[in-house]
Amino acid sequence: MTKHPKYFQNFENSGSSFPFHIRTSHLTETVAAHRHDFLEFSYVKEGFGTELINGKPYKLQPGTLTFLLPFQYHQIVPSPDSPLLVYHTGMEMSLFSGASAKGEGFEELLLSGDNGLPPCVRFTDRKKETVDRIVDELLIEQQADQPWKFVLMRAKLHELLVLFDRKRRDDLQEIKHDGAAITPKDDIWAVAEYLHAHFRENISFSDLAHHFHYNESHLSVTFKKQIGENVSDFLQNLRIRLACSLLATSDMKIIDIAEEVGFRSFSTFARTFKQKKGVPPTAFRKVIGQAYDRNDLD
Repeated sequence: MTKHPKYFQNFENSGSSFPFHIRTSHLTETVAAHRHDFLEFSYVKEGFGTELINGKPYKLQPGTLTFLLPFQYHQIVPSPDSPLLVYHTGMEMSLFSGASAKGEGFEELLLSGDNGLPPCVRFTDRKKETVDRIVDELLIEQQADQPWKFVLMRAKLHELLVLFDRKRRDDLQEIKHDGAAITPKDDIWAVAEYLHAHFRENISFSDLAHHFHYNESHLSVTFKKQIGENVSDFLQNLRIRLACSLLATSDMKIIDIAEEVGFRSFSTFARTFKQKKGVPPTAFRKVIGQAYDRNDLD
């Protein structure tokens, strides 16, 4: 029987008025391969090791910042001689959604896949000091009970994302300038990334298979074997995740949200949403959306 990597759908504070949590971990043993139904930053403060992301190894050392999208599996292997001290964050896409985030480009960055950009970077010298300060302040703010707490934490998260994206773009340019070969992606991970980038479109399974030169039955079996869920469930989870963000952070009509996230039938959207979240979208917006409005300035 095939053993799939673990799939985590929740984290501490998920579904809250500010769906973000940061913690530190001392890692002395391998963290088994898994993926999340949320976004994650991890930052290495001390130690060395290797992180496998979609099967590709990346070196971990002080100053390494990794940003993982929901379709990316990862496994962490600490060095036996130098265990890792890592800051882990879990966060929902709603922190980077809404009209202001769309104008700032965050939604496009998060929903467009990696476009060949690396999932991790390493900061050194003064830039490392800056990132050290940001993650330390995020942890302090989370533990404190101060006015404007979430506004300040959101601003620090945005700063962290900007620094990360700038650095990986600079790193990619250096690789291209040096003439180094860029390793092609495994086809199935390319399929998952394509779905992540295009899930709001009307994607048929036959068109997907044709696009990646797969026989339909082979794609179905291989995707389920490597990803742990079928294409339809993977696609629905992406759409429902964005719908939750829009319900919580916008005043869009629910029927418009259904269309925005890729459902062609409102009844299918409503049925799928209730199956995935346990409540209808109207109830979700009433409970979660009001919490966001009440606590946005806490």
